[in-house]
Amino acid sequence: MTGALDPIGMPLATDVVSGEKADDRLYIPVIKRVHDSLQKTGVLYCGDCKISALETRAYIRSFCNHYLSPLPLTGKTAAGMEAWIKDGVVKKTNGELEQVFRENDKGENVLVAQGYELNRDQSGIYEGKELRWNERVFVVHSPAHAAKQRKGLEQRLEKAQVKLNALTPARSRGKRQITEESVLKSKNQKNPEGS
Repeated sequence: MTGALDPIGMPLATDVVSGEKADDRLYIPVIKRVHDSLQKTGVLYCGDCKISALETRAYIRSFCNHYLSPLPLTGKTAAGMEAWIKDGVVKKTNGELEQVFRENDKGENVLVAQGYELNRDQSGIYEGKELRWNERVFVVHSPAHAAKQRKGLEQRLEKAQVKLNALTPARSRGKRQITEESVLKSKNQKNPEGS
């Protein structure tokens, strides 16, 4: 676990732990050491989705600092995500999304992301003290990421179709076709990977 000063990548705090430890609990001690070293407020802490645990976000806000990370699909985020996406679809239809274009290797401007910002009230408890703050949420759609997810889904569906067809082959010499759902489920549970 490393806390580094961006953009130069200078390490400010590093912890080496054994591999069976959960990452979530490692953030606050490193952030504390970075904060004690910098003695500044308004610092932006960037991390992966594990830094976005509510306790960690509350800790960062307790020192009037900021965070940037993907939110986990738990709690208020999971409850709000469907509505955020629906709002994004409406905003796209109305031409209200912010769009980001980049020039590709062919010299063409390509849409790399589009989205919008919303604010939500957030609260958390750290060391027995309740903290309240306004959280900015960026709802972003990446066409490249969506295409990659779509391709992965199609590959998984094709693989599942092959495995299902193997469980119910056409009737022929030496091959019995399963026609009863309970037998099919039983075979699938005994051999979930189809191998």
